[in-house]
Amino acid sequence: MMNDDMMRNIEYLREKADISYEEAVSLLERFDGNVMRVLVELERQGRVFQQAETGLNSKPEGKAYANKSDGRSFLEKALQHRLVVESGSGDKKATVANLSAPFCAGAALLAPHVAIGSVALMFVMGYRVRIEKKPFGKLPEDPQEFVDRAVSNIKKTASSLSETARDLGSDKHNDSDNDDDDEGGEITIE
Repeated sequence: MMNDDMMRNIEYLREKADISYEEAVSLLERFDGNVMRVLVELERQGRVFQQAETGLNSKPEGKAYANKSDGRSFLEKALQHRLVVESGSGDKKATVANLSAPFCAGAALLAPHVAIGSVALMFVMGYRVRIEKKPFGKLPEDPQEFVDRAVSNIKKTASSLSETARDLGSDKHNDSDNDDDDEGGEITIE
């Protein structure tokens, strides 16, 4: 039967390292209950969480957490890059599309034939394409919050597109003699 000291040592090891209860008991038995020797062994294996310099309440940054952090950092950097498609020049310059880099990459991977055709069509129509970097900020800690924000952006974009199409349709019916060059609305997908 385990005593309270053994249980405290197991909990301490689980707080400091990526380790199961079974592994903690096994290592404590192997090293005669010496917690420091167990931690040294776990550190050699790269399983001890790194302590952040910000203080006691910071999250552990072990191997599993580091991978998650690296992925978040990569996504945050990727979301800063935007692909902007513009038509016209000078005073007549209009933004046709403003898309996030991850969206463009995903679309190109899922439908390369459509992406290649779209790029070719943009250049044939004389559109200019540029990549700009804008600060995006930090991703929310809660994935549901990120998804909710993305859904909200998609709904706004769809609403904007339908409103623009409706306006263009009513303009054509009302002003069939009007020859103004209206490029339509702006598309933004984050």
